[in-house]
Amino acid sequence: MATRPTTFRVVSFGCKVNQAEGRVLAARLRELGLEEAGAEADPSTASGQRLVIINTCTVTAEAARQGRQCARRAVRDGAETIVTGCAAHPAARDEALRNIDGLHLVEADKDRLLETLSRDGALGMLPRATRKPRATRKPRATTR
Repeated sequence: MATRPTTFRVVSFGCKVNQAEGRVLAARLRELGLEEAGAEADPSTASGQRLVIINTCTVTAEAARQGRQCARRAVRDGAETIVTGCAAHPAARDEALRNIDGLHLVEADKDRLLETLSRDGALGMLPRATRKPRATRKPRATTR
């Protein structure tokens, strides 16, 4: 059984809106009784944090790449890793993000994410995200 995380880190990429939403997420997690990792912690790593929420952006390819890289690093470091933001939205079609093994949750809607985390016991038993099988494309029939 998973243990309830006690520390967290919110890492936001991209625009000022994302930065502000990341601060709101952090405030809500503190209200839930979690302790935010100190400012001295490297924001690009998850070392020592039990819960890492990566607030992604797709405005630039570089921001999207950094979000995926941060997610992989957090999973590798053993953190319960959640991805939210633009890249988590199905319309972004970021299959590279959705195919990262070990993510606990990919949820574009930040309000729904907070609702999920607020439920009794949800923080202690975060399920691992399940990936949908890749759709196989049938070759197009060519007509001349």
